[in-house]
Amino acid sequence: MHCADRFTYPGMLNSGLRACSFALAIASLLPGAACGEGRIRTGPVTFDIRTGGDDGLTQRFADALDATFRGSGLFVLGSDGRPIDLVVTVPASLKWRRIGRRERVTYVAEFSGRGNQTLGESKGSCWDSDLPRCASQVLRDANVVLSRTDRAPEKKGSL
Repeated sequence: MHCADRFTYPGMLNSGLRACSFALAIASLLPGAACGEGRIRTGPVTFDIRTGGDDGLTQRFADALDATFRGSGLFVLGSDGRPIDLVVTVPASLKWRRIGRRERVTYVAEFSGRGNQTLGESKGSCWDSDLPRCASQVLRDANVVLSRTDRAPEKKGSL
C-alpha cells in the first residue's frame, strides 16, 4: 500500500502526502537508511573486560567498567562460548597523582571487536573515589565506536 492510497478523501490527500513525506524524511536520517546498510541487532552486545595491570586501583576500575556495562541494558558479559562483540582492555595500570588529600586517576581503555579488530579507545580522568564516572565515559565512548560498526547496540524503545 502506498502512502497516498490510504487517504481517499480529496481534502485529506494533501495532509496524507505531507505525513508520508515527513515520515520518509525522518527515516532517511536514521543510521544505515541509505543504500540498504541497515544495522540490525537481534540482542545485546556481548563484552569482556581485560586488564594489563593487577594493582588494586586498576582492578577497582575493571569492576566499575563491568558494573556499568552490565547495568546499561545494552551489553551482556560474554560467556558460554558465544562470540565476544566488544573487548574493553585497560592495557596498563591506571596512572594517578595525589592532589591534596585526593588522587586523580588517568585511564586508557582500548576497544576491539571480533578477530581482535581495533575499534578505538577512550581516555580520561576522574577522582579515585569516583571511578564509576570514568566507567560511564568509557561506556559512552564504546557506544560511539560501536555505532560505526555492525555491532551497534539496539536501544530499548527505539525504531
